[in-house]
Amino acid sequence: MKPLTIRGFSGMNNVLPEGGFSGHEDGTMTATPKVVLNADVLPNQRLKVRPGYRLLANLPNAHSVWGTRSILLAASEGRLYRFYPDGSKVNLCAIGGPHDEKLFYAATDQGTIYISSRHWMGILDAAQNTVGAWGIAIPEQPVLAEVGGSGSLKAGRYQVCYTKLADGLIGGSGMIAEIDIHADNASISLLNKPADVVAWATDPDGSTFYRAAHEQPVIAAIDTVEPLPTFLCGPPAPMRFIRVAFGRMWGAADNRLIYSEPYRYDLYKATSVFSFPDNIRLVAFVHGGIFVGFDDRTVFLQGTEPTGMSEVIVGGGVARNILAYCNNVPDMGSRIPVWVAKDGLVAGGHEGSIVRITKDRLQFPAGTEGSAVSRTVNGQDQFVASFKQERPRGSGVGFGDSATCEVVRNGRVL
Repeated sequence: MKPLTIRGFSGMNNVLPEGGFSGHEDGTMTATPKVVLNADVLPNQRLKVRPGYRLLANLPNAHSVWGTRSILLAASEGRLYRFYPDGSKVNLCAIGGPHDEKLFYAATDQGTIYISSRHWMGILDAAQNTVGAWGIAIPEQPVLAEVGGSGSLKAGRYQVCYTKLADGLIGGSGMIAEIDIHADNASISLLNKPADVVAWATDPDGSTFYRAAHEQPVIAAIDTVEPLPTFLCGPPAPMRFIRVAFGRMWGAADNRLIYSEPYRYDLYKATSVFSFPDNIRLVAFVHGGIFVGFDDRTVFLQGTEPTGMSEVIVGGGVARNILAYCNNVPDMGSRIPVWVAKDGLVAGGHEGSIVRITKDRLQFPAGTEGSAVSRTVNGQDQFVASFKQERPRGSGVGFGDSATCEVVRNGRVL
């Protein structure tokens, strides 16, 4: 067999059955391998072996690794851990639900970290290493009694509800109770009002709720100055794909894309939702709207205010949330979402366009699940994806197996 002189490498291509070669006039070849393992393809088309990594800590069956420049979190065997550069770790809390259930994280500009899975939610205070509840609980329905001759209420039908007050924030409204006042100059006794609850009531035969009682368990008069700002709101239920964008918290549950009240990530209305015919697999945010991915298509919700968003189909089906936000993407800018679609790697533009980065060079099987991260190594911006393989529990998902690839490096397609 005639020997081949390989001039360089153009990067991996798993669409070709056995990779490929392209010839040059001088008789040399450029190789296109099917898989590139533990090596980088440099701009000069040479291969460079990747340096190894030191073990930070042992954590059996770890998953849902997430971090910023100062925080590194991971889950293992039903617990949430925080890691430090010296390898030490802090056991933060227990996590509800199956031990292998994936967690999703959303950080705010104030440093608060929201965490959610399909079965559990919490908020991490990174300064104190404590995890608290996400949202203010809804109080029970008021129990009311009419007290004649003890107030200034006029005869009529009143509606009353409770909200909890926590750290100066008013929670969502609970169930409404009604009471008929039969004569003027009466008051309403609140028989089950806790100390941390505010009572809100309507005018006689009215429909708008106003602040009526806080310190005392009685409504003797109704001041119509302060209406209830959290009417029909409540704390969130577990969501996936959470992220803060456009002044709201967003997340997905099955086929619903849910959003919070403005700048109140703990308050949600039952009507604040986009419903789709299929379960959501991916949610990505850009300056001009939201990409939502499904098994057979990707849509773009154009706009930043939910009531004014319009939907348009922009691409094909996607893998399950293999997504990272990348900087310095050529001709697109920074904070660009890059994700794994069924026909390769794609990037979402800030105005709703989709660019196929890998074109026909990489394909992924339907139903693929995994994770991705964006990083900078030696000045090069990289997108790293790890794909889940069917293995016995505990064997983990590695960054060096044949289902793992790095496909974007410094704006170059490998």
